[in-house]
Amino acid sequence: MGLSSLGTRPGRTRLHQPTRDALQRNVTEFYNALAPSYDIKYSDSSIEYMRSVERSLIDGYAKRGHLKILDLGCGTGSLAVRLARRGHRVVGVDISPEMVSLAQHKASEAGAESRCTFLVADIQNLSALPDDFDLAVSMFGTLNHVVDLQTTLNGVTKKLQPDGLLVFSVANRSNRYDILRAKKYGQEQQESVWKEIRTKETGKAVWTRFYDRTEVERAIIDSGLRLLRVGGIFYFLKPSYRLTTPAGIHAMACIKMSAETCLRWRTPVANQAVYLVFVTSKAKMQ
Repeated sequence: MGLSSLGTRPGRTRLHQPTRDALQRNVTEFYNALAPSYDIKYSDSSIEYMRSVERSLIDGYAKRGHLKILDLGCGTGSLAVRLARRGHRVVGVDISPEMVSLAQHKASEAGAESRCTFLVADIQNLSALPDDFDLAVSMFGTLNHVVDLQTTLNGVTKKLQPDGLLVFSVANRSNRYDILRAKKYGQEQQESVWKEIRTKETGKAVWTRFYDRTEVERAIIDSGLRLLRVGGIFYFLKPSYRLTTPAGIHAMACIKMSAETCLRWRTPVANQAVYLVFVTSKAKMQ
């Protein structure tokens, strides 16, 4: 589950901060409705490009041995199944029962069910999970659906082993696309923290909080995590972009991936990315 569709911007409306219960209901209903079409919706060239970015990021931190990995906002389980097939043990959690059901089916079809466990859970409350994960991941916006980032990171930190890693990305309030949009819709629109994002597939809107780098770094430090690296995901391959041949798509994706990789960890360029990426670790004595 995540905001991979942010680049399409099907519709946004400003929103005041919701209560936690109201947000839980909204996010659950939205992703339950989206679940049947989720893998189809997120299968075009732009999303495949973003998935390749996701894979390159996570693979770099999932190389050593067989790890125990927590996938926060696992959606239909694509990442969890991929990691399980590489020998890792994965627990995927998602607030949407429909998403979790699809993830379980996907793991069964891939013969990976013995290494995958999927649970319906709110990532703001992980008390039922063990405290021994080597790596936790949350990509493309799951953490944009929480009321209190600080409290959520506190909970995730408790689930990591000493020196365990948390790699996550969040939608960036200061991204260059919204800066350009601000010229059209006004500065107030660009600076609004909470927004409704509506999709054409379901007609429903999901409540989404946008962050800037400073507030995320503050939450990381206050939760006791060490900040190792900050970068960006730029979404260079636009959703409207189409090439007629698979070879063309592959070649263009490779070119744009190279540019993305070169710029990912370069500040201040990364500060204007669509998503901010944070690599953190839990201190040994915590």
